[in-house]
Amino acid sequence: SIGKIDENVYSLFRDQDKNMWIGTSNGLFLFKKGEMISLNKTISFPNVPIQSIVEDRFGTIWAGSWQSGLYSIKTTGNNNENILFESITEQNGLLSDNISSLAIDTLGNLVIGTFRGMQRGLLDKGSIQLSLNATRGLPNSQVFDIEYSPNYGMCLAFGDEGVFHSDIESNIWKKLPIQNIGLAYALFNDRENFFWISSWEKAPVSYTQLTLPTICSV
Repeated sequence: SIGKIDENVYSLFRDQDKNMWIGTSNGLFLFKKGEMISLNKTISFPNVPIQSIVEDRFGTIWAGSWQSGLYSIKTTGNNNENILFESITEQNGLLSDNISSLAIDTLGNLVIGTFRGMQRGLLDKGSIQLSLNATRGLPNSQVFDIEYSPNYGMCLAFGDEGVFHSDIESNIWKKLPIQNIGLAYALFNDRENFFWISSWEKAPVSYTQLTLPTICSV
């Protein structure tokens, strides 16, 4: 059966096998082959808010939680029927156990946004390196969202300080030239390479490389 989720949904992600991962206010669900699976019940996944979900080039699912750090989730077996997970917390070197956003950069590494700054995980080595925070290159330690844009590189939303972008390898950050955006909260680059910035207080804004900002009332 499809089943039902009686929780607030915070994040959605479709993996390379077309399974849907659903992060909720009380744990993680997997919609696979027409069945809704509660990972809390099947593998004793923690009952914590899941803010963001991504998949790396090795097929590992990464889930960022609020309160309990980062989780790596792997499926094994001939039909990927076995699900295993491990946790990474502040005790393992994570900047904060409160994760706001996850992304995969152009090198295939994991970018982790927290309310204490940003980190990049070198996944081929199984470690987290290149910690960035307010004193090491970033204009503000609070990262609300992360998104890659072909036009602007890696972009970070910093709330009322706006959106900054960089190629991340150089660690040279520049602010996108837009005024009165309000509190920049969510970012999205669509298939036509429009780069969208959502705010709590203003209308969404879209950018292209060749045009001035376009204000869109929705």
